[in-house]
Amino acid sequence: MSGGELGPDDAMSVAGEPGPHVQSTPARDAPPEGDAKPEHRRTRPGAIEIIALALGAAAGLSCLLLLAPASNSPIGVTATIILALAAVLCAIVALERRGKSAVAICGVVVALIAGVFTTAAAVPAPDLYAHVYGYADAPGPVLDCPTTAPAPTGTDTAFWEGAFYATELGADGTSASEPLAFETKVFMSQTATEMPVMSMAVGLPVDVTQAAADASVPPPEGGVYLAIPVTYADPDEQAFSCAFSPAWPASWWLAESGEEFELVTVSIPDFPTLEDGGVPNPTGDSLVYYDIFDVSPEAAAGGSYYTVLLTPDASEQYVYWGGADR
Repeated sequence: MSGGELGPDDAMSVAGEPGPHVQSTPARDAPPEGDAKPEHRRTRPGAIEIIALALGAAAGLSCLLLLAPASNSPIGVTATIILALAAVLCAIVALERRGKSAVAICGVVVALIAGVFTTAAAVPAPDLYAHVYGYADAPGPVLDCPTTAPAPTGTDTAFWEGAFYATELGADGTSASEPLAFETKVFMSQTATEMPVMSMAVGLPVDVTQAAADASVPPPEGGVYLAIPVTYADPDEQAFSCAFSPAWPASWWLAESGEEFELVTVSIPDFPTLEDGGVPNPTGDSLVYYDIFDVSPEAAAGGSYYTVLLTPDASEQYVYWGGADR
């Protein structure tokens, strides 16, 4: 073949027929082989994303419905948690297939928020009555507690709210010359609200000098340890449900000679003072404790016990228990 002549093979190439060493190329507008499948795979993750978002929205709506007391039930809580978990699972699948997807992420966020709030709502709230007040259950309906009057000027607020007075005796109480008989029960009301609260009674004095010596308690300076049993009983349920906490009043022993003796702080077995905790009744109906005085033998032979209470007009109320018949 001469240098300027075309061979048969070259002629075929010019005419459009492929030569033996030329590979045909596909047209540019023809889709490459296998493109149909990627388009199909792109559709499935999108569907899962939408499902995740729909389940998350359903969980969120169910969580909002639980806020209404009428629809707050164990079934509603369970349904909300299931919807939230399903939304999270679908969103995880979508994220694995497509990577970061706004729709899937939104579904996860909504579902998680709904799940957290629903789980928190499903956990029972702590029983404040059991932990704070010691009750096993809430004591029925909320009581209509009276409003506490403000403490008068110069009166400690805590003492004012816990103070009480003898309702039946009036402001003057009883005189030292005519005390109440020992064991007489006096009914008390709260000073700040005038609400009945309990009763108070004072028992016969007991010489506990020997009991103190047996317990190696230092001997009394006056010669006699005189113990007076004090009983608080008949608690009013409404008053104590309104968080009434008694402020126990001070007391004295008044000898027939007119000499007064203050309380002493000693612990004698079988005669617990208020500081020792007294002797509470297991049923909670009463509390008994002993006021102990260090007195002379003459004072122990006769006299009266008295305490000072506080009336609603902030005046002092003296109440005496005594009598010669001991």
